[in-house]
Amino acid sequence: MSKVVSCSPDDPIETATKKMLQNVVGSIVVMPTGGGAPVGIVTKTDLIRGWDKGLDAKKDTVSAVMGTKFETVLDTSPSGFAAEHFEKTKHRHAFVVDKDGTYVGIVTAYDIAVQTARDNKAWPYPNRDEIAEKYKVPTPAH
Repeated sequence: MSKVVSCSPDDPIETATKKMLQNVVGSIVVMPTGGGAPVGIVTKTDLIRGWDKGLDAKKDTVSAVMGTKFETVLDTSPSGFAAEHFEKTKHRHAFVVDKDGTYVGIVTAYDIAVQTARDNKAWPYPNRDEIAEKYKVPTPAH
């Protein structure tokens, strides 16, 4: 799971933008002021859409740009499940919930890429070239 950075729906858009930059993340989980389950998500794309609509980052709030339809995956799901889900939906973020539906974090396409890179390094080195050759895409003859 990714580092979770959050803000309130009542925060200025500028706050979400600064948190993204300071924490080097591509999304912010929007949590209600009193705590509880997430009410939305703000992504870099949402911020660009807000800018394109002419919203004022200092005056307009996160609620004006946040997405309220978000995906969830179970905390017991294998990473391949999230990867397939991202591929099908073209989404890059999903909230992670436990079996009771309680929010526990967020998983991103970046998390899946990092996991895949680490798994790739675990391949047995002696036969890595053999495996690469076996799955090599043939070059068309000209």
